[in-house]
Amino acid sequence: MRDQLGDLARTPYFRSTLNLHLQQLREVVNRLLNKYHEIPPEVARSISIEVWSASKFLAGSVSKEIPYEVAFSLEQALQDWLPNPEQPYAVTTALLDEQQYYFRGIYDQFYDMVSAFLDVTFEVKLIQIALPRLYRHRPLYGVALYHELGHFIDTYFKVTEFSLLIAPPALPQINPTQAYEVERSWRKEYFADLFAAGYTGSAIGVFLGHIAPNAPPSLSHPATNDRLNNIAAFLAGNKTQIIGLFDNALQLLGLPTLTIRYSKPDIRPFLNNIRPYPIANEPELHGLIEAGWEYLSAAHKDGDSPWTELGEEKTDRIINDVIEKSIRNWMIKTRWVDGTANQ
Repeated sequence: MRDQLGDLARTPYFRSTLNLHLQQLREVVNRLLNKYHEIPPEVARSISIEVWSASKFLAGSVSKEIPYEVAFSLEQALQDWLPNPEQPYAVTTALLDEQQYYFRGIYDQFYDMVSAFLDVTFEVKLIQIALPRLYRHRPLYGVALYHELGHFIDTYFKVTEFSLLIAPPALPQINPTQAYEVERSWRKEYFADLFAAGYTGSAIGVFLGHIAPNAPPSLSHPATNDRLNNIAAFLAGNKTQIIGLFDNALQLLGLPTLTIRYSKPDIRPFLNNIRPYPIANEPELHGLIEAGWEYLSAAHKDGDSPWTELGEEKTDRIINDVIEKSIRNWMIKTRWVDGTANQ
């Protein structure tokens, strides 16, 4: 593990916050090895597991691998919910050789343990999000990462847990524990869907329809059609029972409510000429995802110039490339203006 972290330390990162976190992880490993026989075995094991996981996500976040345009967009969304955290957070990505997305946060107990047993205090905490390696430079497919960020926000503020206190589910006498866990899992998915829809509009519904078409309800997820109907109601300004429940929970927690936080730009004149769109503000940064999905769908369906002569795969790649460059231009511009280009 120490050798792997040493190799990562010699690899450039796009953000200095990741370098800082890596250096502190290396300090944890060094102190853990020196004090291994002085601390409880279960503590040493827990710390080792978390360090291993963090190294995996940091390996996917080096400058040559990370889809940093998408990570940048997610960090902008994060500021709406954590504008002044006690400690800054950085989004890290693990690239998977399978078609799967998921969120995994480092447990707060890890930070408590390394502080108590190893006297290491982390200045930056990580948000770990995994995505398929295939999509690392296809930002339109990064729409699912907004859903995963929604899981982080839910976990951080315990929104679902609080909603269960406000409106406990009706539990059957047979297997009430399982029924409670199913309701808890379903609410988590509904919240993450709505969170993503607030930033990406109908794009999250389109993507969900692609990866889980007509999926029936399971122990972990509601039926896809129910999720899509809930997203559509939210975007239409209609308040379903679950939307109202989350808004009530968020208000009682002193948090922003679920709302539309994007503005969909007209990207057609630019993409028709295969040119990046000049993003005007942060709502357009997020709205670019919905606009991009709509443009991509029309390009596949209508076959207008310049896409008539290109195959579907090449059209998909070029449009994603232009969207990626649009986000990159905005990212560079804002960091230059804010004087944070090296952060």
